[in-house]
Parts: sequence; C-alpha cells; structure tokens
Amino acid sequence: MNDTQGAKYRGEISGLVVGLGHRMSTRLLAHPVIGTVAAVDPDHTRRSVAKKARVGFVTNLDEALRVRLPGFAVVAVPHAAYRDVLERLAGLRVPTLKEKPLGTSLADAKVSVGLTRRATRT
Repeated sequence: MNDTQGAKYRGEISGLVVGLGHRMSTRLLAHPVIGTVAAVDPDHTRRSVAKKARVGFVTNLDEALRVRLPGFAVVAVPHAAYRDVLERLAGLRVPTLKEKPLGTSLADAKVSVGLTRRATRT
C-alpha cells in the first residue's frame, strides 16, 4: 500500500522515518523544517500517525525508496529488524540515525557504527 503520492514535502531536508513505534519518530514527522519522504512501518495501524502528520505511509522500505532517495533516515525499529534496514540504507549511502541502543551487544554496536561510516563516506 503506497500513500506517498499525496504526501506534502515540507522544508529543505527530506527524510525517511522507518518505524513509528517510538515517540521521537512521531515528533520528527511533525517537525516544520523536515520534509519527510515517507513513514515506513509494517503495522498498518500506524497509518494514522503518518496521516496526522500529513506524510506518506508505506509498509516496507523498498516502497519508500522507490518514491525518492531520502537525504537521511531515522531508524526506530525493533532490535531484531534494524540490521537489514541499516544495511539497505548504507548500501544506498543514506546518512542514518539509528535510535538507541546501537546494538544488543558490543559486536552489534560495532556493526551499526560500521554501516553508518560506510553510508557517509565520500
């Protein structure tokens, strides 16, 4: 399901919010300077959060990335799901903020840092 065609792009910075379960993510959607490309969450009940913020909503990352490559991404997904999301965004060189914790172990945290470095190297 793709609701991104009707989304309004606000501001100068285009971002992608992956995971709508955290309070910071929903506040970011409403930020007046950030034009959100889309909100991504596999939970269809989160559509109302995106609708309230007047941004597009999709249920998977690939749909969002087909609309427009974001200037940055905020990843706020369950621990078991973040690595795939970070790897996909790093492969596209999208600067990414992953909400805490960086990982469930020191090894996971090092992987997160490495993926972020890979995405932001020029």
